[in-house]
Amino acid sequence: MFLAPNHLLGSTDTVKEIVGRFGLSFEAAMIRKAEFDAFQRRASGQRHELPSIAVDFLKDAQKGA
Repeated sequence: MFLAPNHLLGSTDTVKEIVGRFGLSFEAAMIRKAEFDAFQRRASGQRHELPSIAVDFLKDAQKGA
């Protein structure tokens, strides 16, 4: 967050753009993008959807209970 602050990132920024603008490694930019996206979701009240494999697992577990 120190190297790529939220107020300098945009919701449409790609990982490659973050690498170029802030000089981060590709891996660091991927992590920062994921953190920023999560921050944006929380700020707007959106929930993070579970992956379909997790939803299927929970449905199967519920049937077996």
